[in-house]
Amino acid sequence: MHILIQSLLGSAMILGVSTIAATSSPYAHLNAQEDGGPAVYGDNTFTLKGDSLVSESLSLRYPVAQQARIYTLGGSVRGAGMLAELQPDADGTVRVVVARQTNISNQENEPYTPIALARLIAPDGSLADYAEFTDQPDSISVRELTAKDAAPGIWRVSFSGGRSNDLIEFRLPETEIWGVRGEMSLGTTDSTPGVSGKAFIWTPPSAFLMMVGIDRGNTRGARILNLRGDTLAEVESDPTRRAGRLIPRPTPTGEVLQLTLPEEFNGVLTVEGVPGLLCPSPEAAARLRGGMVESLGKWVAGPLQARARELAAEIASGLDRDVSFEFPQTIPDDLTNLPYHVLGFGKYGALNTIDFKVKQQNRYLDPMDLNFGSTRDTPREAPSSEEDFRPIGGATNFDPAAFAGAVTFDSPLNPAYHSRELTKRAALGSLVNISNLQGDDLMREGSLLKSVYPITHIFFAYGGSFAEPFLELQPLLDEEVREVWRQGLIALGDKIADYQAYQSNQWSHMLLAHLDTYLATGEKRFLGYFERQARAYYGNTYGPNSKFGIHPTGYYLENYGPDGNYDKLNSFCVAISYYKYRELPDADPELLALIEDAIQRNLRFNSFFWLPQPDGSLAGPNHMNARKSAYIGDLGYPGTLMTKSDFPLSAARFALTPAPERGLGIAGTFSFAANREGWIRQSIENGLEKGADGYDAGGGTWVSGIVKCYTQPKIVEPDRLPYEEDGATWALPGLLAWNQNGIYGMVFSDVAGTKVKNHNSITGGAPSALWTPGTGTFLSSVIPSGDPTSKHQTKPEDLTFAAIYGTTPSGDFFHSGKERASTESNAQNNVHTITSEVKSPKGTLTWRYDYSESPLKIGVRFKAHEPVQECYVNLPLYRNMDSTRIQIASPGGAVFTTDTGCVRINWAAGKPGELATSARKEIERLVIPIGSDGEWTWISFKPVSYNEIIRHTLSKK
Repeated sequence: MHILIQSLLGSAMILGVSTIAATSSPYAHLNAQEDGGPAVYGDNTFTLKGDSLVSESLSLRYPVAQQARIYTLGGSVRGAGMLAELQPDADGTVRVVVARQTNISNQENEPYTPIALARLIAPDGSLADYAEFTDQPDSISVRELTAKDAAPGIWRVSFSGGRSNDLIEFRLPETEIWGVRGEMSLGTTDSTPGVSGKAFIWTPPSAFLMMVGIDRGNTRGARILNLRGDTLAEVESDPTRRAGRLIPRPTPTGEVLQLTLPEEFNGVLTVEGVPGLLCPSPEAAARLRGGMVESLGKWVAGPLQARARELAAEIASGLDRDVSFEFPQTIPDDLTNLPYHVLGFGKYGALNTIDFKVKQQNRYLDPMDLNFGSTRDTPREAPSSEEDFRPIGGATNFDPAAFAGAVTFDSPLNPAYHSRELTKRAALGSLVNISNLQGDDLMREGSLLKSVYPITHIFFAYGGSFAEPFLELQPLLDEEVREVWRQGLIALGDKIADYQAYQSNQWSHMLLAHLDTYLATGEKRFLGYFERQARAYYGNTYGPNSKFGIHPTGYYLENYGPDGNYDKLNSFCVAISYYKYRELPDADPELLALIEDAIQRNLRFNSFFWLPQPDGSLAGPNHMNARKSAYIGDLGYPGTLMTKSDFPLSAARFALTPAPERGLGIAGTFSFAANREGWIRQSIENGLEKGADGYDAGGGTWVSGIVKCYTQPKIVEPDRLPYEEDGATWALPGLLAWNQNGIYGMVFSDVAGTKVKNHNSITGGAPSALWTPGTGTFLSSVIPSGDPTSKHQTKPEDLTFAAIYGTTPSGDFFHSGKERASTESNAQNNVHTITSEVKSPKGTLTWRYDYSESPLKIGVRFKAHEPVQECYVNLPLYRNMDSTRIQIASPGGAVFTTDTGCVRINWAAGKPGELATSARKEIERLVIPIGSDGEWTWISFKPVSYNEIIRHTLSKK
């Protein structure tokens, strides 16, 4: 148990006073400030009191000292650590001291207080003690970490998290065998080997390519030498904005090398390709071997990794490669609650994909295989050159959760329920991931030769390979497997405690995984990780100009805006987190209310886009998407359905999906969509018939979460959706919608609060969608390609969204769609005016929406401040059904008809309009010339009967 020794600003031994300040912006090397998480938002300049953070008596008791400064890499990866050969003291206890100095004042810019943690790791790789520094009340805090009944051997002490530029001090008992490292980057001090004395690094026999990156600081004279004194590497330029780097070519293997640094070096070092342990002597480097351990013919990064590898190999050797499962042929007559039992089936269910997952994993049961334990489709290949260098990464991603989904789906229709074989296969996948953890417990993905981002997608693995399947399966695991899995889960979770990844959906996965880790292990700090960050996520403490949290309008921020695809991933994790957290006796009621409010606001935002077509499908705009082209109303991750027991809008969306006229329809892929008795029964029967080899897919990772949500007691009925609320109007920041006089309309005009440089959505105030009950969506602004940021529109055909466009006298093409909009509303008169400034050619663009009476009138005017040759308004008419017909009916008029409805569109007869093709087959553009002198052009829309269309057409002839 750790002991708080001192937490007083003046308690350190005072030998002098100096100011510790960051040498440059703490995030200048990152693509975006958010990529550093909360560590890079505060002011962390502070005054150091003395040469040591600890008292003189502690300095004497713990004479081996190292100080390090925190430096943040992409993904908020930061920390420092020491390895040392230690002997227990007379009472059998190993003791170390960790101190931290940080600036705890003037941190109002921090989205939340960065998590800071010190850990003591025993020679067998297990966690012996920890101390959390996150909320230390004073600038300096000193903690003693202890391990009773301790074994002699190589111990590790790690500090992770904190603020960039924090000063960390490690104090160890007397030993000659020690080393210090960045975890992953080391901010050097006067105590660092190489700055003080010499520095030695051990390279393992498996080393492929070694790099010492000098992220900050003077590079002159930096070299890598062998012990004979031969220079192996001198400073070269670095492609990642480092000051320089050292790469010995070829990298010696199984040797101790010497690192020479410039005199009085004060910078940052990042070591890649070998353990980055800097030791004061060749003997210490050779003895510690960077913490690495040889296991079954491979070098792994530590003792826990070795234990995991050996268990994984043992499991793999005993697997039944031909395991099979026999499903019932029919649904038992007495089986009730079929809406529950259907959840196990389908392409994304767990049961119809068992054989595929087994066959995939059977390919990689050799412990020497780079893909050992994986079920991946594309096998990883060993690096073959400098350009292909990759660090040891996880061979699996979230496959164990798919196996766990089958094992834990409690149904008499599931022959794999509590399957010993599949339980072992899930454990195999997770143990392999644990065996591949880095020495600081990080699961690596990105090579630091090419970037400063060592991790990307481990938010999937943390939940899907570590936390969720362990939570589900631990009662079925062998004791030793359970303990190693538990230790690996805690190790990874602590290391990435405030990792948010790079978008809201990724952060939501991390939040859920922290909550699952708490539920699985009982380690209270993980509940703290969840609650601290959940308050920031749901409270949007990063603000609307960010990639994190829920925007005031109700969407989850992805690339500084909404996104139809990733909004679903957020709501999926949010729903599961909500129901799991709500069950905790000590759940914070204020946080619960914050989560409930976020769910409701997100459902409300989504509901504006749920527009049913005459055939029952949904269709609507996606022009506001900031990352992908997916329509927000489509099914995929079922987050908007999963709160149907408690939120009326969720219940309404669940009921909105139509059953197919024949076949399974979408339920063949997503069985959770089936919402009618006959459809559900048919989906189950199909699943039983298909059996374990029904689909070649890795489905099943969603099952336990969906089951958790779908089995909540129902307390609400479906609410009316916006398209059903006649006479209603809604206005949210950047969004306007109305349902008046037979037409539902919507305008997503701006990502309110986002800075121009981060603006990815198509905006400006043009109409997003127009809909009638008879025609369905007849105008829809959509992006022209799969990636909103991948293509610039260079010709009229590219304009699959509402906009103005034209040419300048020099022939240059221009169009609107990237403007920042401001809205003036006269709600009493049902008139809204949206104004924006076009950059090139400069001019003021105004859209006006008047739905005070029928017909709906939309006005557009462009007041150019620079010469314009010609100008047009572009309206994307949406034809997604075979029966859709669009035609120019008369000068100044067009009709949009389907088998079930008609809309008449009119504009000034003196402005001939035409229909034109577009880059998307479902969009036909109505193009009408407009002036550039600020004159209004009005376009009206009115639902009419077929007879009225005929009479109107004849009267114009």
